[in-house]
Amino acid sequence: GNRYRWIFDSSRTSARWWWNFSRYIFKWTLVCLDGGPLESDGASVVNIASSAGQFAIRGMSAYGTAKAALIHLTRELAQDLSPKVRVNAVSPGAIATSALDIVLQTPELHDAMLDGTPMRRLGDPDDIAAAVLFLASPAASYVTGEVLAVNGGIQGSNLELGIPDL
Repeated sequence: GNRYRWIFDSSRTSARWWWNFSRYIFKWTLVCLDGGPLESDGASVVNIASSAGQFAIRGMSAYGTAKAALIHLTRELAQDLSPKVRVNAVSPGAIATSALDIVLQTPELHDAMLDGTPMRRLGDPDDIAAAVLFLASPAASYVTGEVLAVNGGIQGSNLELGIPDL
């Protein structure tokens, strides 16, 4: 039914909200780049993107477009700021946070999402933290402009949303 539809809303109101949200994110990314610690050699920026920005997922057009733009901004800034600043992104898949409360609290949705994920589990916030730590560390000193997928191996949506045709 319509119980979960608000999550996947791609109406004009939702698109406007995601547009404003993405402008806010981009603004703070650019603020981070405006001097300060990034003036030193070896500085690093790690953006948090989403698998929704890498795959076309029905019902996620506004959110997916905002995250795809962030991925592209990551790659562009990596070119513009090299060699002093490295810019990368982490692209999480389904991570067990409050954003997935409906999935976590609904056994049918939870099981369906696990079935659609090659690793057969949801990600943990520590999975994302470890990826960010790696990209920000000297171990990734030769990595820039990359998007590290931390998504359990998905190659598209791992949950059929059941959104009807228009």
